[in-house]
Amino acid sequence: MKNHRNGEPAHFRLASTFLTRCQVLSPYVREGLLRGVVCPWEIEGASPATSPVLEDFHDTLEAIWVWSHHRTLTGSPDFDASLKEAWAYVLNNHHRFPSLEPYDASHVLLASCEPDRVPPAGRVHALRIRAVESIEEYLSGLEVYDGREYHDPFWLLFALCRYGKSCSDTNALRFVRRIRERWQRAGAFRVTPFNREPRHIGPGGHDFFSSNANKILAFSESSTTREARRWLEDGSLRMIPDGFVNRHVDENPWNAHMAASMASAFNTTGNSTFLGAYFSIMDELRRRDKQGICSLPRQSNSYRGNESWVAFFWSFAYAELCRGRE
Repeated sequence: MKNHRNGEPAHFRLASTFLTRCQVLSPYVREGLLRGVVCPWEIEGASPATSPVLEDFHDTLEAIWVWSHHRTLTGSPDFDASLKEAWAYVLNNHHRFPSLEPYDASHVLLASCEPDRVPPAGRVHALRIRAVESIEEYLSGLEVYDGREYHDPFWLLFALCRYGKSCSDTNALRFVRRIRERWQRAGAFRVTPFNREPRHIGPGGHDFFSSNANKILAFSESSTTREARRWLEDGSLRMIPDGFVNRHVDENPWNAHMAASMASAFNTTGNSTFLGAYFSIMDELRRRDKQGICSLPRQSNSYRGNESWVAFFWSFAYAELCRGRE
């Protein structure tokens, strides 16, 4: 644990450096709508004539979270320019997405939880309000709770709760408590074996979220420590795998996200079984990172380019363990 915590600044420096290579600046654009956006993949050194630039709102917010966390950890201004450009993209363009999708909204809230480099409060406040409203409207209308990926309700509940605690939003926290209690009565938090989770099969689509991981994150974040400890040890402990789980699609971010939930579970319970699973997964991710950049392709059998959102999920898992006990 001590070595892991001591290595956090170095991890975030490498991940932050990689993410600067995914940001759209010159020679792709010098000004305009896309300046500052973070693509899902590395574009540095590619040709603007042959490499498409994909406008990606939530990948930009994920990069903001990583750069901001590095700033909080180290006090270093090395990535301030990238942060400024990324926030400018978000704040100048969010009105072009009038129906802010709940998944985008979750990253608006997480990005604004890191206090050091958030732009003036007035500009961010309106976007936060939209994000909270988007998530609350979506979760209030749910009658079934099996949405996956961009519509996973447990990730949204976790993000709203983490934001509510970080920014002292008591109204958001009251909403979280009401929803969590309702879902708990309905048995929605039941965890199944991680290595038997449904898998995406076929072309297209994503499979980057572990549904079980999101349930653990949401319940641990929104419950009392005593209640969460009992639930985790009674219902989740026997469901965790020995380590890295091979997946058909997006196995690297999926496993990184599973590691984040293991970190949360360990911080809540102190049970070393969760910690063992966490380090087994993180060691495999590091073994696969031959370039030493703290990012990876989405999977090993295709999509060989390193991707920005994998850097986020890996970094998120790293930081999640450091939030807890020594």
